[in-house]
Amino acid sequence: AIRLFRENADSIKLMLFDVVMPVMGGAEAYHRIRELGGASIPLIFMTGYSSEVLDNAHLKENEAFDLGGVRIVQKPYTLDGLGRAVRDALDEPI
Repeated sequence: AIRLFRENADSIKLMLFDVVMPVMGGAEAYHRIRELGGASIPLIFMTGYSSEVLDNAHLKENEAFDLGGVRIVQKPYTLDGLGRAVRDALDEPI
């Protein structure tokens, strides 16, 4: 994700990350991309974890979740639900 951002920063309009990913979690990847100038790009996190687990294990450890404009889509999600989250993220200013 970081390499792709570096190579395509001008054309990226939305970021969609899983909260937990191998090697680097979504919040860490997002923080690194913000440092490269991606702070104004809307973000959606997706996760299969319950809100209680996220609140305790991930959200409080990562300030990215406290930033405005960050949305969380719960798995399993429908195409319509994801589409609404994408539309809302693109329409709402950060």
